[in-house]
Amino acid sequence: MPSINAHFDGHAFVPDEPLAIPIPVGEAVQVILPVTATVNEANSQPGKPGKFDDLLKYVGSFPELPTDLSINHDRYIMGENP
Repeated sequence: MPSINAHFDGHAFVPDEPLAIPIPVGEAVQVILPVTATVNEANSQPGKPGKFDDLLKYVGSFPELPTDLSINHDRYIMGENP
């Protein structure tokens, strides 16, 4: 799946460079945003931490875990190797 870099101008996502492939006006596209502390801060009330902010301290704390654990956790719990 091709990807593009863009910025949000307050109303729409604007590509940072000309598109390599033409996209017709009105064509539906999927925008996938990375999860960051900024997203959590936007969802919380000023001065009040977001619901999951306290979990951010654990990001990257368990490098020995499989990279597909979130998808295959049930298989790992049952002792299967996906």
